[in-house]
Amino acid sequence: MSDNTKDPIADILSAMQFERRTPVSRQKKAQYAAMEAGVSDVIKELNKLHLRLWHAVSQRDYHSLSLDEARQALGEIRNRIDALAQTIDK
Repeated sequence: MSDNTKDPIADILSAMQFERRTPVSRQKKAQYAAMEAGVSDVIKELNKLHLRLWHAVSQRDYHSLSLDEARQALGEIRNRIDALAQTIDK
């Protein structure tokens, strides 16, 4: 092999990690699943709010969703994200 080929291969091999990783516990797997479910629920709520805002703007139907309702819904989503983040920290 030429030096032009060996150098990139050496760079790739130096960045690789060959040691075994510790297996993930059942508790960690459950935490991942709970986090995924929580994020999924938050995304659904955010998509609902986005759709309502889109309708208000695109259809010029500003009475269908007041700004106070939108702020309240966004605040509730923020609270759910905060609660989810706190369960991750534990």
